[in-house]
Amino acid sequence: MADLEQQVKFLGRMLYLSLGGIAILLVVVITIVVLYKPKDPLSTENSYANSESCGKSARDWFLAKYGDSKIMDYSSHFNTKQHRCFIKTDQFSPTSDQYSSTLGMMDVWDVNENVEYAHYWMGQLGQDQVRTMCNVLQDNCKDAGEWEKLVIPLMTE
Repeated sequence: MADLEQQVKFLGRMLYLSLGGIAILLVVVITIVVLYKPKDPLSTENSYANSESCGKSARDWFLAKYGDSKIMDYSSHFNTKQHRCFIKTDQFSPTSDQYSSTLGMMDVWDVNENVEYAHYWMGQLGQDQVRTMCNVLQDNCKDAGEWEKLVIPLMTE
């Protein structure tokens, strides 16, 4: 019986030491995880640099494609999720004369790849019905409102 008691005490001490070792190991691992922070490739500093670079690239792209246009405007955005530089171009030429035309165009392009991601065109001649062409990522859309909703992720993420 004494032998059995000694074995139980021995197993108890071993279990106690094992749990203590596990606790120490857990503390070490948590400390390493908390203290070690790998450099985030999309840190604020990198994000700013990418945004600044995107803005310059977008301006150069716009000037090369449209020149010093007085009827077009653009905005640029570095999409951190897709790691792409997008430019959104806008042209809208309304007139009040019933015999004149109204024209509106909006596009979103990947500046570096020179690939169009979204296109919206609206035209009306006088009192005639408004005609539109609308697509985002090769999917058709109904109107400018739907187009804007579909391009928001490209221009805000």
